[in-house]
Amino acid sequence: MLPFILVPLIVARCRRHSLRPFLTAWDFLPLLAVECVHIFFQVSCWLGNTEWIGYGTYLQWAILLSLLFPILRRQLYVPALWGAGCTLAGSLLNRAVMAANGGKMPVWPTVSQWTGYCTREMLSSGLDKVHVLMTDGAALPFLADYIDLGWCILSPGDVLNHLFVSVILYCAVLSFDRPSEHPLKSR
Repeated sequence: MLPFILVPLIVARCRRHSLRPFLTAWDFLPLLAVECVHIFFQVSCWLGNTEWIGYGTYLQWAILLSLLFPILRRQLYVPALWGAGCTLAGSLLNRAVMAANGGKMPVWPTVSQWTGYCTREMLSSGLDKVHVLMTDGAALPFLADYIDLGWCILSPGDVLNHLFVSVILYCAVLSFDRPSEHPLKSR
């Protein structure tokens, strides 16, 4: 999730938008707090403590709810609709690959094996009830979890889901500088 927060901020900064208001605005504090919890979960998994995996759904809801503050305060309704569309498309892609694989999400760890975050042995031993090691017989492997960042493994659907955060953050930074020139702000 961290790249989906940092990339829109870096892009906004490269386009000469100030990040100072973002860093001092109260409406982003819930998102940053939830991201700190997410980082804690990631580090715990990295250290071999996988008991937090079951709380992933709650964390997803917390992220979505924490985005309500900037959406409502900055009136980012159109970007929120774009983000919701990305989330819907990502969820449908994830559901499709899981339905095609008997309710399981195939995972192909590459970089994560070197970092120790997720290994083939962990997936083969039943890491959780959803994720399994991807084999040659996996259906829709191009939609499975194979985008390996070393600390998490994403599917194309996960990328679409996380784009919601990126869209909202980028548009929020734009709303600080030039509200009248905001490209996606509702009228």
